[in-house]
Amino acid sequence: MHNALVLVVNVVQRDAKLFAVFGKRLHLDARHFT
Repeated sequence: MHNALVLVVNVVQRDAKLFAVFGKRLHLDARHFT
């Protein structure tokens, strides 16, 4: 049970990092196109 919880936390943290990078890229693209 504990291992599953750690795995879920790791996946959430990785997804949050990817989402932050993707959001930053989208923001830069939006600024570039306007």
